Amino acid sequence: LASSVRGLAPAIAPTPHADTFFGSASTATAGHWSGVAREAVLSGDRRVVRLDGLFSPSEAAALLAAARDTTFDEENDTVDDAATFLAPIIESGAVAPRNAALAALLAPLVDERLLPFVRERYGSPGACVADALIRRYSPDERSGLRAHFDVTALCTCIVPLSAPDEYEGGLYVQPGAGAASREYVPFGAAGDAVFHEWDVMHGVRVEAGRRHSLVLWFAEDAACVADGTAPWIRRAAEAGRADAQFIYADFCRAGLFGAPRDAAAAAEWYGRAAAQGSAHAQYWLGSLLVNGEGVDRDLGRAEALWREAAAQELEAAQFALGCALRDGGLFGGGEAEGERWLRRAAEQGHEGAVEMLASGD
Repeated sequence: LASSVRGLAPAIAPTPHADTFFGSASTATAGHWSGVAREAVLSGDRRVVRLDGLFSPSEAAALLAAARDTTFDEENDTVDDAATFLAPIIESGAVAPRNAALAALLAPLVDERLLPFVRERYGSPGACVADALIRRYSPDERSGLRAHFDVTALCTCIVPLSAPDEYEGGLYVQPGAGAASREYVPFGAAGDAVFHEWDVMHGVRVEAGRRHSLVLWFAEDAACVADGTAPWIRRAAEAGRADAQFIYADFCRAGLFGAPRDAAAAAEWYGRAAAQGSAHAQYWLGSLLVNGEGVDRDLGRAEALWREAAAQELEAAQFALGCALRDGGLFGGGEAEGERWLRRAAEQGHEGAVEMLASGD
């Protein structure tokens, strides 16, 4: 899946797992399964729900054993251009032939538990699995996945197949623009399942041990999978959701997921989201204004937008603003202030800022 934020494992560790992350427990059903559900409400009414033991210990163990017997891909990931270390099970709605054994183990769990839950909770009776895969994390291979939105998933399900005591770290959410808002999502056991919609920015950081996790991305219906579209994003954008407006602007800028490539439309949607305070949209609209892409070049407005996004701790904006001020080519002089913004970006793990400061360039 495409993502909105790129990079490698975060430099700032998320807040440790906390018993208070999820609210009080309730009873939930998923097909014939019945058990404990726990829900977390993040800023902007974004929600994360955990179904405890949706997969039994033996089911999680069988998937893990099959995963260990397969080959993990190492081509570059769409999130950060680093080696993926993933094993595809379903790709664009079709079983990956080399992992048919994994698909056979997963199929009854999808049909009997995951799909009934997703279709009811997210009000999408035609929902289906677009993609499913297993990711492998360890400090000596791939230690994390940068914070991102699953922009073409109606919702995402993540099931750790490794027990929590086999690794340090794990899945985190990032409700704000900056790394300081990251917080680990606690799991009680292998086989617990976490669900969230497209609007939850999240990532992974594994500091020790090895973590295998099953990831499934759901689409609204089979037609969306076949067409490679995400109509729920456009609907949410038109309804005024800032995150959706920013994501749909990305679609327009790159001509992806059913949106025609249109820089002017991208600028318009970024503008709508930026007006609502989206730091990501402020940064990207500023970039379009710097380049005169889809809009008239306006360096004064671009600087103002980058400053707004940087103040919200968006590291990409801090880096861009820092470079522009330090070099003086766009916004005039300000070397000392530029250095300060570069340092703030580096503290959040921005690779370009780290390398620039280390080299003295």
